[in-house]
Amino acid sequence: MNGESFDSCVVLSRDPTLITRSVEMMKENESMFDVEEVSRIVRDTIEENIGNKPYDHNQVNRWSAAIVDHTLTGLGKIDRPFKYIVHAVLMQKNGIGVHTASSCLWDSTKDGSCTKKIRNMCGRFACGLAPDIVRRLSTYMHSQTNESTVPPFIDLMSSTRSFRPSWNISPTSTCLCLISAKHLDEEEDSSTRVLCSMRWSLVPHYYKGDLTDLKLVLNNCRSETIDEKPIFKRPLRNGYRCVVLAEGFFEWKKNVSKVPYFIYQSEPFLKERNYPNINLDKIQPHTDEKPRLLAMAGLFDVNENLDSDPLYSCTICTVDASESMRVVHSRMPVILSSQEEIDEWLDFGRYKTEEVLPLLLPHDDIHMYRVTPSVGSTKTNNKNNIRPIDIDKENNQNTLDSFVIKKAPRKYFENRVLKDETNSNLSRKRSPDSTDENSSQETKRSSKRLKQ
Repeated sequence: MNGESFDSCVVLSRDPTLITRSVEMMKENESMFDVEEVSRIVRDTIEENIGNKPYDHNQVNRWSAAIVDHTLTGLGKIDRPFKYIVHAVLMQKNGIGVHTASSCLWDSTKDGSCTKKIRNMCGRFACGLAPDIVRRLSTYMHSQTNESTVPPFIDLMSSTRSFRPSWNISPTSTCLCLISAKHLDEEEDSSTRVLCSMRWSLVPHYYKGDLTDLKLVLNNCRSETIDEKPIFKRPLRNGYRCVVLAEGFFEWKKNVSKVPYFIYQSEPFLKERNYPNINLDKIQPHTDEKPRLLAMAGLFDVNENLDSDPLYSCTICTVDASESMRVVHSRMPVILSSQEEIDEWLDFGRYKTEEVLPLLLPHDDIHMYRVTPSVGSTKTNNKNNIRPIDIDKENNQNTLDSFVIKKAPRKYFENRVLKDETNSNLSRKRSPDSTDENSSQETKRSSKRLKQ
C-alpha cells in the first residue's frame, strides 16, 4: 500500500507561537504512515473475507476484490490525509511459490508502504502411539480427589473412522483429544478427564449434508478472533474445550521450500526400546507439572445431523509465533505447558470462558529439528518422519556431484590424473606412420561399404 500525503493547516490557538507549533505537530502526525495500524486493518479484512477457507481458484477474483474494497473502507475510517493504492495477491503455495506484483512510485520521504503476508499453518502433526499408551502418558493428579488418575479411552469415531497411530496426521484425519467427562456424562465431575477420538477439522453443529461436500477446512482457529466468529464462539461459550495430544507437529520454514521441522515440547519416545510398542509396565505414573505429550488447546463441536452417530470434531487454537518459533513460521498452536493449565482449559464447570482466554498465548519452551522432506506427502507415514536428518548428508545428496562422482573427490581426481597420464604415454609411443596407416585403412573400409 502506498500513501501520497498533502499539506493541511489547523489553527488551534490565537498565540502565533502556539499556532506554528500546533500546525507543525499536526502535519507531522497526519503525514505519518502507521504500519501497525494498516497491518491490523489488512489482517482483519482477510480474516473476515477468507478466514480458514481452503484455496479455491474460482474464488480468487471475488476474494481479491472484496479484500481491496474492504481494506480501502477500513483505511478511510482512520481519517488520514492519504491516497491509498491497495494490491492483493492470492495464491496457493505448494512447496515453491512465485509472487509477482505491480510496482508503484512514490516519495519515500513522505509516503509509506506496508506489505502484509498471511499464511495459514501447515496442518500436520504426529502421534504414532496407540490410545492405551497415550492415556497412560496422560496420567494426571485429579484436582478434586488428589489421586493419580489415568483417563479412560472412548472411541467416539468408531462408526466413521477410528484412530490409527500416525506420524503424519492431516486435517480431516482422526486424532486423540482430552475433554471433560461431563460432556459425555452429566453425572461426572467437570474436572474428570476422558481421552477420546475426534475428527480433526471442525464440522459446525448446523451443517447438513455429506462430509465430502464440506469445503470448509477448520483445522485451526485464530485466538485473536475466537470469541468473535460465530462458528467458534458457540462452542467456546458452551465450554466445548479440548486438548489435542501429539508427540509434536510439523512446520515448513518460511521462505524456504521443502524444509520441514519437527517441533515438540517433551523429548519424543524414539529412543525407547521397541518404539512405538512401548512396554507399558515400564511407564511409571507421571504427575509432574510438565505433560509428557504435546498438549495443544482446541475447541470441539458435535454435529447430530449426519447419518452416522453424532460427529465429534475439533480445531486447534493458534497464536502469533513465539521468539523460538518465529524463525520457522509466523503462527503456532497454543501449547498448554502444565497440568494446571490443562485443568483450567478442560474444567468448564469451574473456569469460565473469560478466565481461560489468557491461556491463549505463545509458548517459547519448545525444541525443533529438521526432518525428511518426504513428510510433505500425506502418503508418507512411518516413524522416520520424526527422526532428525543428517543435514550434511542431505545437502550432499542434493548436489549434482553426488550423482556423477560416486567416489571420494580426492580419490576420483587422483584416478583421473593417472588415467590421463597413461593415455598421454600411449599416444607418445605411437609413430606418425602408424597413425597415417590406421587412417588409410579406415578410409578404405568406408569406401568399400559405400560401394556395396
